[in-house]
Amino acid sequence: MKRFLVTIVALMLSVVCLTSCSCDKKNKAYVKIGDEWKDVSVKNVCEHSYGIMHLTLEDGTELFVHSSNCIVYDGTLPIKK
Repeated sequence: MKRFLVTIVALMLSVVCLTSCSCDKKNKAYVKIGDEWKDVSVKNVCEHSYGIMHLTLEDGTELFVHSSNCIVYDGTLPIKK
């Protein structure tokens, strides 16, 4: 019985950890890849803990970047290139 309860608690915690991202609908991102910044079109953005961002691009590519290397925005880029 104890093993069963531990398994249930572990499953519940796993579900909470896997779904605990803050998702947002934005259409553009300015991402630093290597030494250069690229302007990309995004389909979906999820912000995970410790500043990790999960970007799903329009072509289906998925990127995981730190928030210090990414600016997510709608419309036009808020800074000069």
